[in-house]
Amino acid sequence: MDLWRNPARLRAASPARGGRALLAASALGLLLGGCALVEDTAQWVQASRTPATAVLGGRILEGEAVYNQSRSGIVHLHSIDGAPLSCSGELRLTASTSGVASLTCNDGQTAAVPFQMMGALRAAGRGMMGDTPAALTYGLPPEIAAPLLGVPVERLVRPEH
Repeated sequence: MDLWRNPARLRAASPARGGRALLAASALGLLLGGCALVEDTAQWVQASRTPATAVLGGRILEGEAVYNQSRSGIVHLHSIDGAPLSCSGELRLTASTSGVASLTCNDGQTAAVPFQMMGALRAAGRGMMGDTPAALTYGLPPEIAAPLLGVPVERLVRPEH
């Protein structure tokens, strides 16, 4: 009964007091995590997208490069003929006008393709995928991309249906 007569002792003995602190800490964590998620999502919604083309082991892949406001990016590519092949990876700027594309393909192969920026959302580069050459361009029309990829422009321009 002494506990009920002294409210200060009741609060000290109450398990709800620790529960409220835990609840407040959890809510703060969710709020901060939610803010980070909203910021990350907003950056990708406002991201800049541009067409991308690669030649990996003689196969042409097309897709998209996406840069967010912090100038980091991703690239997604898929084969345009032959057996299905898809590759994706990170575009990482290593200097103000150059970077590296790190690609991983669904067949297990990987490639690191250093590239040179040719404008805000335009780049070209060459690297290796195992023992075979790899080339990547993004933001370039086929007539400029073809020689940089080492293929005839006709291979990059598909007929309209």
